[in-house]
Amino acid sequence: MVQIEGLSYDKRLDGWLPPAGDNRLRVWHSRSSLDLNVVWARDHTHNYPPHLHDCAELVWLHSGRIRLTCRGASYQIRSGDLCVIAPNELHSTAAIPPGRVTFTILHIPGWLYWSLIGEKARHGAALASEPLRILRFRSLGMAFNPFLESFLYAESDHEHRDLLTQLLRTIMSCRHSFATVRAEKALWHPAVVHAREVMADRVDEAVNVSEIADEVGLNVRYFISLFKEGTGLPPHQYQIAMRVERARSMIQGTDSPLCDVALCTGFSDQSHLNRHFKRSYGFTPGTFKQILQPI
Repeated sequence: MVQIEGLSYDKRLDGWLPPAGDNRLRVWHSRSSLDLNVVWARDHTHNYPPHLHDCAELVWLHSGRIRLTCRGASYQIRSGDLCVIAPNELHSTAAIPPGRVTFTILHIPGWLYWSLIGEKARHGAALASEPLRILRFRSLGMAFNPFLESFLYAESDHEHRDLLTQLLRTIMSCRHSFATVRAEKALWHPAVVHAREVMADRVDEAVNVSEIADEVGLNVRYFISLFKEGTGLPPHQYQIAMRVERARSMIQGTDSPLCDVALCTGFSDQSHLNRHFKRSYGFTPGTFKQILQPI
């Protein structure tokens, strides 16, 4: 038995999961500069409305079943499945009755995810052309606990990058159960790419859609239609979703007061943040903060 920041770990999954009856989310943050985190939940019952993350999500489902909806299609994730969700991909999840699921989620920052997959994949090959991929974890030929143990004990950026590279390359070459192909042409249209980059860089500012359309030489209505086709949301709603995601990341990774989180992420006040956060995740930022259990 070893101790990691107060958490007992006995080389079994139960060592990382919250105790039975504890509905909080356990969260681990890397000490490296890569801003990686792992989230665990046991018997989780919360359903999540449509939302997005600016990071890639690798979801290992240990028990239960989840219905995940992405780009208008629904998919069932079963116990033992690994699901990869691309950065900034709009999706929703709901536990299938009896409605209790146990899972581990690895969050990889978007910039790191794309760089690890490689430039070729970033422009339309393999995982980059799929907002969602589902496969049986055992088909990877990798044992979950040894990988997780190596990942959590890694002490440097280099070690984390090597482990993630190995995992993603294995996933890309593995036969999968489902894979949806996004609207590739619209997503990678220069106007949409430019707009997404502007919104990410200026998440706390109001972005003028007309100005962006002028910058890329497109009619405003056509630009909005193209953007929605590529991302699933019109520009204004997409920016709000990015703000909510940035707020979630700050709440999960810092001790900043919620009023400061609101102002730092472009909301006028905490009430404004509360309204949009609850719409995206189904609970308020305060409730989210209460169920987090950093380790």
